[in-house]
Amino acid sequence: MVSAKNGEAPIQINQDTNFYVIELDKDKETEFLMGSDRQAYIVQIEGSSEINDINLSERDAMEAVEENLKIKALENIHLLVIEMKKA
Repeated sequence: MVSAKNGEAPIQINQDTNFYVIELDKDKETEFLMGSDRQAYIVQIEGSSEINDINLSERDAMEAVEENLKIKALENIHLLVIEMKKA
């Protein structure tokens, strides 16, 4: 969706930041791999999910630092993930 200048997303910004949208159907799972020295802010746009054993409902948010995310959709979901260099 959005990436740093050296990224491959259609929209590029002059920051070391990437924006991702994750859509999953109910009971599906995926993993978001985060590199070392990276962090992410995750917003539950629709539905509810379990991310690394934390339950999120619509409009909830969480932060993750230097950890991969195991995401399970408890219902159909949309997530926004803003990933950036660790502060």
